[in-house]
Amino acid sequence: MRLRSRVVSARTPSSFAPPPRPLHFESNKIPATSPMQSDFASDAASLDVSMQRQCRRALRTPRGARKRRMDEDVDGAKRRRLRLLQAAFGPEDRVDESNWLTGALMDLMLWKFATSYPAVHFLPTAFFHLHLEAADRSPWRRRCRALQYQVKDVLGRPVDYESDASLVFIVNVDRIHWNLFRVQLGETPKLQLFEPMGRLASRSGISYRSVPRAVIEWLDVCYPQHKGWMQRTVSAITNKQQVSGFDCGVACLLYADKCGRGQTGEQINAQIDQEAITAFRKELPRQLHSIGDGIDG
Repeated sequence: MRLRSRVVSARTPSSFAPPPRPLHFESNKIPATSPMQSDFASDAASLDVSMQRQCRRALRTPRGARKRRMDEDVDGAKRRRLRLLQAAFGPEDRVDESNWLTGALMDLMLWKFATSYPAVHFLPTAFFHLHLEAADRSPWRRRCRALQYQVKDVLGRPVDYESDASLVFIVNVDRIHWNLFRVQLGETPKLQLFEPMGRLASRSGISYRSVPRAVIEWLDVCYPQHKGWMQRTVSAITNKQQVSGFDCGVACLLYADKCGRGQTGEQINAQIDQEAITAFRKELPRQLHSIGDGIDG
């Protein structure tokens, strides 16, 4: 398995680079006081009840308009991400009977899952190598590591670490093999490892051999209320499901789809085998062609 990399010109947007941040009109960043507030309060006191209701209704209108504009910004960011992902496609980004899947192709499928399952954050395939590893090497990481971990999902939505939304991301191990991870929060937070080849034979259980240290450090920093993420890590796949030597990427996309549907690790482990992975590979071309249907622009 190889992680494809393409050299692009300085003016060409990369599929891995986060897009320009969309403008957000957040109420907590708008000044709470205004020189006109006291005058407005004294004038409103002299109005009758009906006029005050009209004023309140008029004041609510801009708030609704701001919400619509914010929704439009989110939709615009989603469309821009899709165009960037599609522009990054090349001749090698294809699906046939026995090829390895590239990061560009997998990111496009993750975009599709993210639009179908908005309650889950699907992170791009470059998240680990270009973000976690970069933050781990940063000389400032001990002073402001939390700031280094401000990330966006494949739709361009910022990850809110105060939320209990699940996170799903795929890691290319040693540039030859894909694994999927899911961060589940809630009452019993845990990190699930979906390894298509099954649980590693190890007397000590989960170790840094199967879970990159940078992933554990990221979770310990961004979710400090749930310390000890290495102890919270479990192997969701107990038996070898990938028999072929080229289906790890397909298996991870199938895992991602089922994670988006809210299935448990036990359910996914029981449902998937090489036959299911092969069937999903045959389905991938149709799903890729359907991406963008109903999206303007």
